[in-house]
Amino acid sequence: MQRYEIKALTGLRGVAAIAVVIYHFANVARPPVNRPSFAGSGYLAVDLFFILSGFVMAMSYGDRFRKDFSWPKYGEFLWRRFCKVYPAYIVVTLLAVVATHMHLMYRCVLAACVASNTFLIQNWGVGFISSDLADRIVFPSWSLSTEAAAYFLFPALVMLVSQRRSLRAFSLIAGACYAILIGVVVFAPSHPFSHLDYSSGSSLFPLGRCILEFTVGLCLYNATTALESRRMPPYLGIALAGAAFVMWFIPAADILEIPVFAGLIFVCARSEGALSSALSSRPIHFLGLISYSLYLVHGPSLDLTGHIEHVLGKLRLPHTNAISMVLLFCGDIVASYILYEVIEKRGQQLLRNLPSLIALRRSVTADIQTSI
Repeated sequence: MQRYEIKALTGLRGVAAIAVVIYHFANVARPPVNRPSFAGSGYLAVDLFFILSGFVMAMSYGDRFRKDFSWPKYGEFLWRRFCKVYPAYIVVTLLAVVATHMHLMYRCVLAACVASNTFLIQNWGVGFISSDLADRIVFPSWSLSTEAAAYFLFPALVMLVSQRRSLRAFSLIAGACYAILIGVVVFAPSHPFSHLDYSSGSSLFPLGRCILEFTVGLCLYNATTALESRRMPPYLGIALAGAAFVMWFIPAADILEIPVFAGLIFVCARSEGALSSALSSRPIHFLGLISYSLYLVHGPSLDLTGHIEHVLGKLRLPHTNAISMVLLFCGDIVASYILYEVIEKRGQQLLRNLPSLIALRRSVTADIQTSI
């Protein structure tokens, strides 16, 4: 299995990000904008993110921990994930705090809330630190918090999954994770059967949801590698995409989407067929590149809806809500591209080079002191 970028997977991430954006935009839509039927299931795109993240982490870093564990490798892995995730996250968080300072006292009444958001532990379900208020500075960040926990567990999960390198073993572990997820959803008293849209920081369910699906992604990568030499039906991807779309309209089908998402990732990872070609196209691949920034930006931008509608109302324009949605969406795409280019990419590069720069500075300082 190739370890460089798979464009179809990047494009799939872009489609998932758009689904999340539509879902949240639909929550503030009013007539004459009709809420799209599938927007109500847009939260399922986060489950696709979790599985895809496990797959990509296994592809990129799995070999480092399959046979043994070392603290230097673990530290390097966590640092690289920090460099990728944190620059854009902290910039958007700070901007959200500044933009909503008048309401901040209602959103984060305790210093622990601000601290939990800063350290991405707001959705770990650890007592008073995690609350319904704590994940509201940048509300989509609840999933980043749970995924940060998955990163901390990553070496252990990799070694667990890779104990027996057989397709049967991978299938059994993934099946066990899926069964546990089904059990939790069925017996959870706080939300209806098969419903996965639960992100409160006061519960351990979002954390378990992420770690279980992340582990499914790890197993999926190993299974994909094991099946690499086998031929795939040419239209399997289209069939799976069609099944995912149909189930998007079925309220009780949340839990059934998980294996379909796994199948979609499997197909895209092979870079074969019509679906992979479509997701690898330049426009969709572009959405994939900016997907993380878009995921961060679109949440706080919804706070601007009322202000935009107020301005449009003064101009006596019709359908102010619909126009504001279009303007916000276009603005989010532009802002996401800027955040991606200026902060996400450059911040990641700068932070990754930081240890080398510090080591070089120490070496130069030591040489100067020696020469003196």
